[in-house]
Amino acid sequence: MDVATFMDYCLTHPQYGYYNTRDPFGVTGDFITAPEISQLFGEMIAIYIRMACEHLGLPPLVYIVECGAGRGSMMRDIVRAVSPHINISIHIIEVSQTLRDIQKQTINFNDITWHDNFEKIPNDAPLIVVGNEFLDAIPIHHAINVNDKWYEHCVGVVDDKLSFIQGAPLNAIDLPDPKGRVIYEFSPRRESIHREICERIKLQKGLVLWIDYGFDANENKASLQAIKDHKYSHILDDVGSSDISSLVDFESLLKVTPEGLDISGIISQSDFLKFCGIDVRCEYLCQNHPKDRDMILSAYHRLVDDDKMGSLFKVLAVSKL
Repeated sequence: MDVATFMDYCLTHPQYGYYNTRDPFGVTGDFITAPEISQLFGEMIAIYIRMACEHLGLPPLVYIVECGAGRGSMMRDIVRAVSPHINISIHIIEVSQTLRDIQKQTINFNDITWHDNFEKIPNDAPLIVVGNEFLDAIPIHHAINVNDKWYEHCVGVVDDKLSFIQGAPLNAIDLPDPKGRVIYEFSPRRESIHREICERIKLQKGLVLWIDYGFDANENKASLQAIKDHKYSHILDDVGSSDISSLVDFESLLKVTPEGLDISGIISQSDFLKFCGIDVRCEYLCQNHPKDRDMILSAYHRLVDDDKMGSLFKVLAVSKL
């Protein structure tokens, strides 16, 4: 099977898939996301949402949609900061029933609906769509260079062991020249999700905000990785019990964004959070919670410093306000 199919089975198989059999987040899980590090992260997203709603003229109702809400920490912080000022209805795209149950307890809001995909998201009010570390888990294909020709990279069984093997030739016209490259990653599904949401934004007005670790410009290369117990593991080991993800090619999303929408450009997480006011909020929390100052500052630096999450994570906003 191709890498995308393998990744899909490992993560979302209804009985054995990674996200359907465990809570992968936090210290006791396999990795920690930004909303789990500090409330500062979710609060900055909330500020950005409130600014977008003001540009929309404070409509009577706004649908806030989160794609892959983890344990619900970010949405909890968004609801706390936004709901007193704007009438919101929460919708969450989540395939894991385990995580849905946790999200329900964490968010604790009276108007939440869960969905398997974007099809049934209501279309009668503006949309604010947010995805933090969602796109990195969308299955990708690997094109592998063999004698300056692209072939599908696949997973098969060799000598009774899972192994990477060469698949069929790839003739897609949008693949780059293979010369000088070893592997090129591409994700039609990721692009399709982005394009579908953008079409809805174009119709209903609103915003889509993607935050994820991603490639720098023209740096697409092998990035598929597996994480188990906060450590890297081999992709073909611990199948179904380790997280598999890849860097997001944000430039590929720009190419499929429909015309007629405003695009923020691709900026670092650090620049985005500082634009939203994280420095001011951090100082306020330190002054009002002096006993927690070291913890607050440690979390702040983890979110914004270049040698941590600040530059590796990228942000893309597409809107019609």
